[in-house]
Amino acid sequence: MGEFIPTPVVCEGRHFSTMGSMDKSLAECQSKGYTALFMPEYLDAQIVSPRDSTIFDTGAATLSMIILGKTRQKNPVAIYAHIPHHFSVPENIKRVIEAKRVVGQGFGIIPMEEFERLLKMEDNERVFVVDYGSFNEENINSIVPVKRALEHPQTIPFLGGEDRARKYLKKHKEVYGTKNIRINVQGNMFMPEEPAAGFLNIWGRNCLQEEKGRLNATHNILGPGGFFGAKLKF
Repeated sequence: MGEFIPTPVVCEGRHFSTMGSMDKSLAECQSKGYTALFMPEYLDAQIVSPRDSTIFDTGAATLSMIILGKTRQKNPVAIYAHIPHHFSVPENIKRVIEAKRVVGQGFGIIPMEEFERLLKMEDNERVFVVDYGSFNEENINSIVPVKRALEHPQTIPFLGGEDRARKYLKKHKEVYGTKNIRINVQGNMFMPEEPAAGFLNIWGRNCLQEEKGRLNATHNILGPGGFFGAKLKF
């Protein structure tokens, strides 16, 4: 095998937004030759961007997902997946919507085999598994000081690891000028009867002060909303 040589590349990024369901914005992104970013890659782009960059204006959904479900031992968990999954394919989102297999705050039912596949891929780098019991009525949707955000059970898995989380939280404070951050797992406690998933998104600065940079794990697959896509620029 040849030597692995890191090679800097230049990417072009843009938002793909629609007033329709999320399958439509994902399909548009892919049809234009862009790849919808997972949360870690979207954050990496934000971390290196100047504070006045438009990347912070509107926020965006990412291809990363939170999947709620119970293990074979009946333990309720939340999986944060930053890898390709069932809803990486727009047609799968469309099928779930048409079959009215959407529950809670817009979570789409996924196959049990997919849930178990993601469980087995836990590595605390791209796939994180969190005991749902670590969430409660106080932290399921809360505003916390940025300096204490790492203590919240969603922060590190949502942002893709502790190192990236620290860098992003520093950027959050710089860009939004706030000492607090809203961390939203759900509007209220909810565990579906079958595994169900929703997209992770970060809000931008075009919203109320206490909502700027919100870490939101309840992006409704019914939309509206959009993805941030990227493609190599030559």
